This record gives sequence, structure tokens and C-alpha cells, in this order.
Amino acid sequence: MRTFIRVNLAALLAAAAIVGAVRVWLVSTNWLDLLLVAFVAVAVCLARAETLVNADRPVAAVVLVAAANWAIAVAATAIAPSAFNVLPLILLLPSLLAVRYLNRPELAALNGATIIVTGTVAVLGRLGPGVGIEEQTPDWVLNTVAVLFVPIAAGMACFLAWADHTAMAVKTRDMEKSRRRLLAATDAERRRIAGSLRQGPERQLADVFRQIQRLRAARPSHTTQLLGALTEHLQDANAELRELTHGIYPPQLSEHGIEHALRTAAQLCSMSTTVKATGLNRYPPEVEAAVYFCCLWALKDAEAHGATRAVIELSDDGELSFEAPAPPPAELAVDGPNLYTDTADRIYAAGGRIRLHINPDGSLRLVGRIPRTALHPDTVVDTCGSWAPACSRLARLWFFFARQWDRAGRNDGAEPSVATGVRALVAASAGSLPLIAAVSVVVPDAWLLVLAASAALVWLLLRIVLRSANRLPDQIVVVAAATIFCSYVLVVTLLIPITANCAPTMMVIPVIMAVPYLPHRRFELTMAATIAAVTIAVVAGGRPGVGLQEQAPAWFADLAIIELAVLNSTLALFFAWENQIGMSAQNRSLHESRRRIVAATERERRRIERDLHDGAQQRLVAAAVEARVAQRLLADQPHLADESLGALSAHVAEALVELRDLAHGIYPPQLARAGLAKALDAAAKRCPTPAIVHATDLSRHTPHIELSVYFCCLEALQNATKHAGATASVTISLTEENGLTFDVRDNGPGCDPATLRTGHGITNMHDRLSAIGGTLTAHTTPGAGVHIHGHVPATDENGDPHTNRVLDMKARALPDHN
Repeated sequence: MRTFIRVNLAALLAAAAIVGAVRVWLVSTNWLDLLLVAFVAVAVCLARAETLVNADRPVAAVVLVAAANWAIAVAATAIAPSAFNVLPLILLLPSLLAVRYLNRPELAALNGATIIVTGTVAVLGRLGPGVGIEEQTPDWVLNTVAVLFVPIAAGMACFLAWADHTAMAVKTRDMEKSRRRLLAATDAERRRIAGSLRQGPERQLADVFRQIQRLRAARPSHTTQLLGALTEHLQDANAELRELTHGIYPPQLSEHGIEHALRTAAQLCSMSTTVKATGLNRYPPEVEAAVYFCCLWALKDAEAHGATRAVIELSDDGELSFEAPAPPPAELAVDGPNLYTDTADRIYAAGGRIRLHINPDGSLRLVGRIPRTALHPDTVVDTCGSWAPACSRLARLWFFFARQWDRAGRNDGAEPSVATGVRALVAASAGSLPLIAAVSVVVPDAWLLVLAASAALVWLLLRIVLRSANRLPDQIVVVAAATIFCSYVLVVTLLIPITANCAPTMMVIPVIMAVPYLPHRRFELTMAATIAAVTIAVVAGGRPGVGLQEQAPAWFADLAIIELAVLNSTLALFFAWENQIGMSAQNRSLHESRRRIVAATERERRRIERDLHDGAQQRLVAAAVEARVAQRLLADQPHLADESLGALSAHVAEALVELRDLAHGIYPPQLARAGLAKALDAAAKRCPTPAIVHATDLSRHTPHIELSVYFCCLEALQNATKHAGATASVTISLTEENGLTFDVRDNGPGCDPATLRTGHGITNMHDRLSAIGGTLTAHTTPGAGVHIHGHVPATDENGDPHTNRVLDMKARALPDHN
């Protein structure tokens, strides 16, 4: 936005310099002095807009830029109607700028205002009397201004389209990297929990079990003392398991909320920790978990770096705010995952934002905010304030025009697609035929046949492109449609030069349409070709043409130009609007995927905590009680101790089995040691449904790929066990074709595809594979079983998939199930 404002300011100063030169050497009138004062006022507004950008107020900056551009456009056209020749495209620039910064209601209101201003400027330009400056100014000056400033305006429009194109690509890449980091953090947490279980309580229990077996086989003289020591071991294992359970997911968090859970964590912390909370309520589980674990990790990191005290502050003033200690600056400079990136990923996935704040002593603090829309998803936020009635009326005006183009594109409110854009261009070319027919009534000329034939040919070619849209790559469709449409606009300008003031807007339309579909290099070429075509159209506007405009009545030409200016403006705004919808849908899809990953992680944490609390911990409590009973019986009634020792052995054995099964389910040891095929084969042998794994010459892959594929296959295997029936069997196939491919098939009764799509299992599998660049499809029909197919492409040295995907504005949703 800063770059646009500065370029806009430079163009304004250049225009002021030209007006000043005309005032000094060619036309002596006070009206030009008034126009120069207006230029100065607008320059001050643009400078103020840049300060708003620096103050992180982009919406206010966009509104100020729009108001300044519109004011100078209306003033310039009222004084010199010939200014209309360079203004239609300039009037669109604020709306193109606003695509990335305004939400949908705000953008709709801005578009409605743009339509009104464009119509006003068109009426002033064609019907306004002006003040007589044009009559005193040589034609070469007016033509030079048009040739100079119209390509500049086209370049600024292309620059804004390029900025949207780059922002979409960068945003998608950053959010996909964030998803991968979230998944990697989840998998690392799995390995940590499984390792802690194996190295801690499981190892202690295995040692206790062996000692109990030796005690039962041959009781030494000091058996009572050994049982006392075993009781202490059991209590230590239980305490370690309780501490581990609290670190996985504290029960206080789900029972009492963030504040109580953090106060409990502060009591367990070795350094002095203060928790300050104001006005907290209960929030969605994923929000509470994200804030709690971010603060907890900050505490642990501060403790690890030798801090002696820490303060955590939480408040709710409509938004949930929190502050916690941050890692040292040197640690943040290290490439790769760290506390800040892990924390930011979690908070962003929960719908919030986070930043680093520098304290007066030079230390850092994490400062996060969760907006009201994330805390209360059903909340409707009024962004217009006291301007709401006016914004609503402007938005309704825009929606009226947008619905017409939406119907022309046959989009019907669905997510944008390249076919929608081509249909809109088809409608625009077809719309010129009635206008040509109307001209033929008042101007009988043979050149109209050429014009009508050109319009019909363009309509036919665009229809052919539209029919090929589903078979050809999007970028080829966009380039073909843009070439055909711009060529037609150029032909019209050569035949009827009076349309030159509308031609630049029409030529920029395909560039705006191409934002989501073209790769960088091809988009650059498209922008260069568009600016060149606009320059040619402006030069052609100064040529004599074929005489059609001279034969038409003045009122007819004025009416046609005003109509074209408004319609072209709405078409360009429609494509910008479609880009905003696509950008929002894309961001929303990726954000929801990250949120689902975090929610699934928290559900897994709660499940592990519940399994440990209800399973192994209860067994250890029972074993400790039984050990004390056996110790007492050995002292008083030795002949009754055998039964108690047997119960003690059973409790410890059951707790050990539960811990091993739980640790194996969290992270199977065979996966790291022997690879994917061995781990899935072990899982298939434990599955109650008969399952066979086919894998030939399967090589090793990166840990996050193997773990993701493993859990996808395991999820599919568990779904088959639940739904395929007692007589079903499952086949898992693993192959390597440009990456890693897996297929899980069962011969059960199948189900309705719509039912399959609603399951959490399929969604979780899709999120896992999408996060590492893979794809997932599910096929099922009643009576034919279920087939889950997944593919993860080969990765480069950075772990990124080898794909040349063109940026796609459509939301990344679950694929259709056949």
C-alpha cells in the first residue's frame, strides 16, 4: 500500500506540474489555480494516508485514498471535461487497492461509491459545460496528457493486480507452511509423550513386575522390606504419570478454564510466577488450549533460561488478551521452528494474532489477542459504525450490479472459477451486439457490419474457450480469453476512437481476472502486454477512425459512452470482487484446516489424559494398595499373602499392558525402527478385522511423511473395523510412483458417499495429507465397500513437494466422492 500511495503521489505531482506549466505558458485562468490548490490538498491527504499505513490502520488509509482520488477526479472533470479521457481507470484504483484490506461489506460499500463517482465523472465529462479551458489549450497538450497518464493508470492497476497475485501466493505458501509446522509439532509431541511413557512409568513398572515375580517364586527373608520399596516405586511411577498427564492436558483446563489451569501450572513451576487475570470467561476448547499451552511453553522456556520470576497477564475487554515471557532475542534469530513460531501457529490457528513486545529493560514478551469473532463465532461485528446506513445503501447498489454479472457468469454465489470469468467476458461481448444494432438505426454505415462481425466472432471464440475450460489448464484459458477480449477492444477503438476513454478499463479487466490463475512469469508478461495495448488504444483514440462517431447524434454518443464507462467499471469491480471472495475462501479453508489440526491435537491430548487417568493411573493406585496389603499380610498372616501378591502382579501387568498399548498407539516404535510397511503390518495383526499389507521394495521417507501416511491408513483401518461388518476384510497397498501412494480397501457393504464425507476421520486424513502436499480421495457405493486413496508427491531437500501448481483461488475442500 505504501508503494501505491507513493506512486499515486508522484503521478499527482506530475499532473500538478503539467497543469502549472499550462497555467504559466498557455492558459491564464484562475480555474487552474483552483485546480492546483486541489492537487495540494489531495497530496496532503495521500501523505496522511501513508502515516495511517505506518500506524497499522490500512482500512482508514484506503478510505482516505479513495476519497482524495474521487474528489480530485470530480473537480478536474467539472473544470475540464476532457479530463474524463484519463479518469475512468484511475477511479477504479482504490477498489483494486482495497481487495486485500477491506472485508466484504466494506468492499461492497466502496464499490457502490465507485460506481456513483464513475457515473458522475462520466456525466460531467460528456455533458458538463466546463469553464472553457479546452478551447484555450492546444490539442497536442491534451493528447500528450492522455498518452502519458492513461498507461500510468493502467500500470498502477496492473501493479495492484500483481500485488493481489503475490499476496495470494505468499499467503497460501505461509499458511501451508504453518500447517506443516503444526503437524510436525503434533508429531513431535506424540514422539515426546510416547518416549516419556516408555522411558518413565513403563520402565519402572516393568522393573516392579520382574521383582514381584521373583518375590512370588522365592521369598527372601527381607520380603516385607522389598514390598515396602516396591510400594514406593509404584507411588513414584504414579506421581510421574500424574505429572505427565497434567502436562499432556490438565484436567483443570476443561473443568475450570484458563486462569485456574495456569495458576496450577504456576504452583508447579520452580521460579516465582504470578498470574494476573481480569474478566475472563469460558471460551471454545481450542482457544483455551492454545492460550494455555502458549503461556505454559513460555513459562518453561523462561525457566530453562534461568529466569527467577515471570508474570502472565490475561484480560477480556471484548477480545482475549494475554502476555507471557518471550525467549531471548538470540534464540529467535535461529532458523527453523522455535517457541515463537510454534506459539504463533497455534494462536493463528485459533483465529488470533501474536507479536513480540520489547520491555524497557530490553527483554521480550509475547503479546497475543484473540478477537471476539474467534471467541464467539456467531458474533456479527459492525465495521461501519455511524456510517452504517450509508454503507448499507452503497453496498445494495453494488450488489445490484454484481448480481447481474454473477448471473451472466452463472456463478450463483458459488466460489469463483475461471469459467465464471470467461462467461462474464462472453456476456460483455454479447452485450455489445444490441448497442451496435442501436447504432445502425441512427447511423447506416457499412463499417457497422465489420463491427458486428467482430463482436460475433469474439463471442464465438470466447464460447469455444469456455467449452474448453474444463479440459485445458486454467492459465491457458485465461490467456486465450484475455487475448481475444483485448483484441476486440482494440478493433473497436480503431473503428470508433471516441471509445478510447473506456478502452483502458476494458483491457485491464482480463488482468484482474487472471490474478488467481497465472504463474508469476506469465502474469508479468500479461501485464506488459496489457500496458502496451492500453498505450496503443490511447494513441488510436487520437486517430480519425472511419467516421462512425461523426455520423451519430451527439446525444447518442454521450449516452453510449456514459453507459460503457459505468458497465466497464462494474465489470472490472466484479472481477476484483471475485478475487476477494476467492482470497477469503482460500484463507478460510486453510485457516479451518489449521484449526481442525489444532482441535484434533487437543482432542488427542484429552483422550490420552483420560486413558491414562482412567486406566494406568487407577491400576497403579490399586497396585500400591495391594502392595501395602501384601506387606501387612506377610508380617501377620504369611499364608494369606499369595493371593494378595497375585492380585498385585495382575494389577501391575495390566497397567504395563495399558501403558504399552497407549504408547504404541501414540507413536509406534516400529515406524522409526523398521519403516512404514512393518509398522502397518504390526497394526494389521492387532486389528480385529482381517487385514493384509502389500508393500514391495518400499524405501524410507521423511518421518513426517511416514507418520502421516501411517495414521491415515490406521484411521481407514479403524473405520473399516467399525463400519464394514464382522465378515469384512481389509487390504492395504503401498507403492512408490513419483512419491508415496497408499490404497486402503475393504469389502464391506459400503455406504452413501454423502455420509462418508461428513465423518471426522476422512476430514482428519485430508488435513494430514494436505499439510504435507498430498491428496486424498474416498470412493464408495452401497454394496461395494470403501476405497481410500492417498498420494504424497516426492519432496525436495527442504521437505517441500515437487509440484508446479498454479495458484488456485478456490477453497481447498474435500474432493468429491464417487
